[in-house]
Amino acid sequence: MKQAFDINKIDQFDSIVLEHLTYEANDTEMLLSCKIEHKGKLYHTFYTVNFSALNSLINVFMKQGIDFYDSLTDRLFNSTERFREFNFTQQLGNRAQLFPNHLAA
Repeated sequence: MKQAFDINKIDQFDSIVLEHLTYEANDTEMLLSCKIEHKGKLYHTFYTVNFSALNSLINVFMKQGIDFYDSLTDRLFNSTERFREFNFTQQLGNRAQLFPNHLAA
């Protein structure tokens, strides 16, 4: 069982780099692949993301001036494929990285 993603807990880490978000058609949660930096070490991990957490994640990035709502919607929800993937680096053109101070913005 994967741990559920909680945007309010990113202050436990130095940063989080979002890699992929995978969605299976008609499912209630997605799988988030990311790298967590904690005390100078990188850890690769997976979280489950429900729609409320996804909305929170999008809002944090929008406050930073990064809007990927339309491209994420197209890739994950406007497809006929059973499994859909949103690659943050590919879609944004650079790393999607969150730092604890992004929550205060």
